[in-house]
Amino acid sequence: MALPTQKVELQFGASSWVDVTSYAGNIMVNRGTTRVMDDYQAGTLQVDFTNNDRSFDPLNTASTALLYYTAGGYTMVQPGAKVRVTSNSNIIFYGWVQDWDFSFDSAGLDGNASITAGDLMYYMSRINFTGGTQGAGKFTGDRISDILTLNNLPTGSVTARNNKTVVGGDSQSPGDNVMTYLQQVARSEPGDLFASAGSSATMVFRDRTFTDYTWSSSYRQNVMKYPVTATTNSGTSAATYNGYFTPLTFGATPVIGIGAQYPYGTGVVFSNGTGGLTPSIQYIDVNGSAINPTGTATKYVVSGYFAGRGVTSANVFNYSAGLLDANGGTITSATVTASTVTGLLFNQWNRFSVALTASTGVVAGVSMLGVSGATGITENLYGAYFMAEPGTVLGSYFDGAYKPVASSYGVKNEVAFMGTAYASPSVYASNTASATATPATYITFADANSQGASYGNGTGIPFTSLQLANSGLTLYNQVQIVGTNATATATDTAGTALYGLKTYSQTDNLTTSLSRPAEIASDVLGMWRLPEYRASEFTVALHALTTAQQNLILGLELRDIIRLCFQPSAIGSVVDKYYQILSIHHQANPEKHEITFMVASMTNVPMRLDSTLTNKLNTSILG
Repeated sequence: MALPTQKVELQFGASSWVDVTSYAGNIMVNRGTTRVMDDYQAGTLQVDFTNNDRSFDPLNTASTALLYYTAGGYTMVQPGAKVRVTSNSNIIFYGWVQDWDFSFDSAGLDGNASITAGDLMYYMSRINFTGGTQGAGKFTGDRISDILTLNNLPTGSVTARNNKTVVGGDSQSPGDNVMTYLQQVARSEPGDLFASAGSSATMVFRDRTFTDYTWSSSYRQNVMKYPVTATTNSGTSAATYNGYFTPLTFGATPVIGIGAQYPYGTGVVFSNGTGGLTPSIQYIDVNGSAINPTGTATKYVVSGYFAGRGVTSANVFNYSAGLLDANGGTITSATVTASTVTGLLFNQWNRFSVALTASTGVVAGVSMLGVSGATGITENLYGAYFMAEPGTVLGSYFDGAYKPVASSYGVKNEVAFMGTAYASPSVYASNTASATATPATYITFADANSQGASYGNGTGIPFTSLQLANSGLTLYNQVQIVGTNATATATDTAGTALYGLKTYSQTDNLTTSLSRPAEIASDVLGMWRLPEYRASEFTVALHALTTAQQNLILGLELRDIIRLCFQPSAIGSVVDKYYQILSIHHQANPEKHEITFMVASMTNVPMRLDSTLTNKLNTSILG
């Protein structure tokens, strides 16, 4: 058995990496978090160096350790210098120096230098937005990727296994912190965001289901309007056409929606036309930043839901739509005529749409007009939902009852409404799950009492210490999730009777979905509504292991899954469970190298029947 081969390197500016391992003494690495529901924190590194020859003195231009970069005329002993630590060719830390500290003992003859460094999360925590807007709704992973790209940071693997929650459009003010916002997005999934230890210094984002799937996302963005208050025709000019679908030619009386078929239940819709008039409803919007935010869209589908009331049979109905320029002028228009529409059914919502292409001009607005042909009789014409969507295909944003589309197995569809409820840009997001390869085996750690045939057959990697817990720190029997447009609470009444009320509240969830908060609340309750006797941390002495075992352990990353077997005092049955790694702590010097892992149980993660780990029944944790 031998110590892992350590290497400590520094780099600054245009210099190459410089190996300073021969000067290094104690090395401490801390990465991860202490509790499952907490944000991951920036990883830290501390290294002590012998500095008797002043190699680490920033004033020494003749550093024996080659830390003065002659070609650039500067020293590498700088805050902001890059540092990486390698053990057996496995990078265990990559980051940036925060501080240098120097001390000289024994009358100035015993010199020491030490660094404190942070990983990519630390680096990003010092970056603030200069402003900016994410106008389109995105799945959480894609939003994180967009922000990283915006700030010229590597996106890493942020889009893998994490696409179930759509967050709405957001605007950042100058001075808002990038890392703070990204962690809020991660909590909204909910998921875990942390910096990898690898040489590429990437951010990693994972949801908390631990299923073996990768999600492929697609998006359709539109501008959608739900009338909620009465607005009559004020005769305003095109110059004031801003906001979302300003109603122009209206009857003055809003009416209650027709039963549960109105989107999201009963609400106010607009009506027009009684007593022999020709009922008509028109909507116009000239708002280029909402209709055509990229300035490049030329093809649109403009649609709306209409219903007739006051007659008992279908009648002729004409629906027309147009694309407008910045002055409200018509670029192109088209009409669905009586010859192609059988009629407007009484007391029932009917969807009409027109596909349009602008051959010239920049699209900055849309117009839509519905006209009933029921002249000379008393009838109301209702308009409930109006939408302009770039593209050529009319999307299905609602099911047959005009509710947002529901998810199906293997596919997640989500309609997200940004900004003001019922009057805002919207996105229809869909993702499809595809299976990924699962590990053939997971690394097994076992104490001396758990090395039988069922628990590693003598091949379990030994550990030197183990801490167990039966704590209430992760016991929550009521979960509250507050989203942008909906709030949900899930409660385990049996659990509250046994353990008292213990509430977990997430008040800053960014999802604009009306249904996702309830799903998240149910999932979190299912995971944490019962306490569990479990391992909380264990320590492994690398210097007492073979090189092959060392490399297996050094290759572990945050959120990886391991198997842990133990039999306290050699009494009772062996406890054999899977755990996720929450944190990794290295303590190394020229004589030893120990790693302490803080872990969380996998028993309570959501059950997935086709998962190798989360498919066990009778565990008493279903939400």
